[in-house]
Amino acid sequence: MRHNLYAFPHKGLRQGLTSLLSSLDTTDAEDQCAVHMLKEQASELAFMVKNHSHSENEVLMVSLAEKMGKSLETERDVEEHEKLDKQITALSEQLSELSVAPSEENLQYIRQQANLLIPDLLKHMQLEETRFLPLFWQYFSDTELNQLHDQVMASMTPEQIVLWLKYIVPALTPSERTGLVTLLKKNVPSDIFNQLMDVAEQTLDPEEFVRISHI
Repeated sequence: MRHNLYAFPHKGLRQGLTSLLSSLDTTDAEDQCAVHMLKEQASELAFMVKNHSHSENEVLMVSLAEKMGKSLETERDVEEHEKLDKQITALSEQLSELSVAPSEENLQYIRQQANLLIPDLLKHMQLEETRFLPLFWQYFSDTELNQLHDQVMASMTPEQIVLWLKYIVPALTPSERTGLVTLLKKNVPSDIFNQLMDVAEQTLDPEEFVRISHI
């Protein structure tokens, strides 16, 4: 199987965005702790969406256009990234501006906005996978695909990588998770790996966490 540049980030985003919808549905406006966690989750996902758009616009699409002799038209996709980025940022800001104990009416308004926005984000990611992934596989060797992945990773701080993994790790199949943990254990500094394992312990079932702890 060839390297899928979209697989893990899109799994993480789908995990986070659908979880946010669920959290919006189940959060009690009078539960201050739950409202705080909801704000934090929305802020994290707004960053991830914008970070992913930046990686696509500045690294992946630029590289693909160069390979295709500038024949790739990406203006519409860049514009859609900008539109979706602004919308998820606005949603996060609306949540962050809520009082400690918001009214149910205010929270319901944000639920309605999220119910309209998040399906658009999911649809956009699916279109990227069906439109662009075949082109990457057509024009790039396996080595070049790995280099693109490394270029994207190098543009992020360790803290940003840990944040991404917070949502990616629980979204993976057990075999994918085994491969990722094995790779990270061999290649990242021990303090970063320990942060990852701390996050994994918080997001995985106890049995699965014990399993990957022994890899």
